[in-house]
Amino acid sequence: MSTGLVAWGAGLVDVNDDGRLDAVTMNRVFDAAYPGSISVLDGHPGAVFGGGGVTISAPWGALSVSGADLDSDGLADLAMTTTDGCEGFRTSTITTRLGNGDATFGAPVTLNTGFFLCPRAMAIGKFNADPLADVAVTAMSTAGASVRSGTGGGAFGGATLYGGEPNADDVTAHDVDANGTLDLVLCDALGVSVLSGNGAGGFGARITSPAGASPKNARMADMDANGLRDAVVVNSSEDALSVLPGAGGGAFGARIVVATGDHPNGLDIGELTGDANPDLAVSCSDGTVRVHENLGGLNFGAGTVIGVAANPTYLQIADINGDGMADILTADSESATVSLFLGNG
Repeated sequence: MSTGLVAWGAGLVDVNDDGRLDAVTMNRVFDAAYPGSISVLDGHPGAVFGGGGVTISAPWGALSVSGADLDSDGLADLAMTTTDGCEGFRTSTITTRLGNGDATFGAPVTLNTGFFLCPRAMAIGKFNADPLADVAVTAMSTAGASVRSGTGGGAFGGATLYGGEPNADDVTAHDVDANGTLDLVLCDALGVSVLSGNGAGGFGARITSPAGASPKNARMADMDANGLRDAVVVNSSEDALSVLPGAGGGAFGARIVVATGDHPNGLDIGELTGDANPDLAVSCSDGTVRVHENLGGLNFGAGTVIGVAANPTYLQIADINGDGMADILTADSESATVSLFLGNG
């Protein structure tokens, strides 16, 4: 399914409130002659995306995009980080568009975050007790993550910086310690770091666990059914994944290496084989999409190639066609498409 421009990322969210997941893609080429965009592909019965969607301008292309209910009105909104370049000091923003519930969006609400270099990743979540969504962002020139509280109408307040290494590849929000509040998980040169949330919008000191070379795309699940959440990250330069056993308190044990295809990029966790155990799905630069079956005891299969796409850089698991079985969506940067692999259980 075509996105019209190089698709570097995607996500699944119901933007028109019809009960079906729609695909939101992040399109960019880092060339001023080709302005970037966000494509919204309307989901149709039978797991088809296409007509009825919209294209939203994004300067030079968004560096990250998320679909979430930012203003607590029950409708999906969009948030993106953008920059006008990644050489020298450039203007960077957080831009939101509030959803109308019909796959259209309101005018952009733009927060100029200053002259920091290339915001890299963004996590949306409710970090405090109010009903508004908050945001955490990492950037190439900023150490750690900048956290901003939602103030309503798609806007965010001032930034609070929580320290870490510069150039963090990833930030995600998870309830790592299962205490009912969201924590931040950072991937940077030191490994995987957890900053425990206090439920009032603040975060504690980082607890860092080694995770191999250049970890990114952290995903969390209790992989071995012991009541502790484990972390899984991509190590692209090692052609591998790292599974980090949860040790409690935001810490993880020694990594378990799972060899995969050439230069893995996208990663997600979901039940794909019908045995109720969470499995691993990964997309690789060699064009393969692979499933590593959870064999129990933090052991994983060698990886079954379930399909081929054109340099799939992003992967997400969801039941897209509503048949009760998990499917896989990829964003394919070399073909300007998204690919859908329907699960058979």
